[in-house]
Amino acid sequence: MKRSFFLVYVLFLALPLLGQDNYFLFRGELHSAKSDQAIPWASVYIKGTSLGVASNESGRFEFSIDERFFSDSLLIRALGYKSVGFVIADLRKQSYHNLKLDERVYQLRELTVVSPNPEAIVKKALDNWNKTFCVSNYEFDSFYRQTQKEDGKFAKLWECSLRGLDHGYNNSKRGSVDIEYLQIRKSNDYRDSRTRWLIGFFKPQFIFTGENHSRNKGLLIKNFTKQICTYELDSVRYLDNETIYIVDGRVKDDVHEFLFDTRFYIRTSDFAIVQMDFNGNRKLDFTKPTGIPGKLKIKMTDYRSTFVFKEVEGKMFMYYLNVKGSFNWTDQAGNKIYQEENSEAIIQNIHTLERKEKSKIKSNFSNRNYGIPSGSYDPTYWKDYKLVRQIPYGNTVVRDLEREASLEEQFIKNGSK
Repeated sequence: MKRSFFLVYVLFLALPLLGQDNYFLFRGELHSAKSDQAIPWASVYIKGTSLGVASNESGRFEFSIDERFFSDSLLIRALGYKSVGFVIADLRKQSYHNLKLDERVYQLRELTVVSPNPEAIVKKALDNWNKTFCVSNYEFDSFYRQTQKEDGKFAKLWECSLRGLDHGYNNSKRGSVDIEYLQIRKSNDYRDSRTRWLIGFFKPQFIFTGENHSRNKGLLIKNFTKQICTYELDSVRYLDNETIYIVDGRVKDDVHEFLFDTRFYIRTSDFAIVQMDFNGNRKLDFTKPTGIPGKLKIKMTDYRSTFVFKEVEGKMFMYYLNVKGSFNWTDQAGNKIYQEENSEAIIQNIHTLERKEKSKIKSNFSNRNYGIPSGSYDPTYWKDYKLVRQIPYGNTVVRDLEREASLEEQFIKNGSK
């Protein structure tokens, strides 16, 4: 009897490792072995596929891996660190992984610098755009999340499962990405009703389409040729065995427009851009908010974005994106409200279309509308949806949002058409 009980107990403990849903949730965080600092935007992916995730600002990640990949290798790579690899089956032996990555110091003698002029490096990257980026049609799956905070506390959450048809990274028009919303779920809204209409601006239509300045080659070239920026080579770092130029493009002080300082991460071998960071904080005084109702006043206090690209079949594709904005509101009585918005998305299952291949994406919302359509909430869909697990929640999201009810109850409540 005791032996039977022991066997049942062992089997019970093993159930999570056996993967009842035929997948393994690889969870953990990345830190520097030297400084213990979190490592953001690291790539965690299955070797030889377009399946992967990026660590968030805190170095945390979650990656649901289908059982068909259990015998494959998983790679982790981060700018400036030595890449590491694992057999996925071995990772299933523990539920959470604290991983320390060793820094890889760049030695100047290891590289013959072809173009030490930082402005020339950026020009070469823009000239090579059509060679390095995918400029033809491709489909992708994506999980999108937006959180909103008021006075330091999370006030609303939106999450979307969507599919997209991208008409190529050479296309910067607003309609350059068709989006099909598969499922949407929303929490309660705890924000002040006076400002509710604005916060929520950086929706998928915004961050995937022509308003996404990382994909607007025409604007980047225009700003480059107008010489509105000064360029400085910040450093050279490793990404896997590739060396990466890190070039800062700083908008000149005498340019009185809301333009973005840009940090380019450019691969030295072919001048492919592997990441772009944008920061508009120095030019926030030149933003011109329009359409503000009543006597409300608004001032944007922070704007930053990060776009990470990944090579698939020899071309660069969007892999992870993050857009942040903060606002100070003042009402007619002089009351002040500080609001923050954070949008992020992970992209997987990239499928390039042949010239005559018809896309299966059925856009169900205008790509000129920056809202999110209404839709019913299907708990079964989300239970089986693996991409939702790719981006872990911030530390206090659940605590702040579950003021009145659990998130599940809120999703059901706000899911009616």
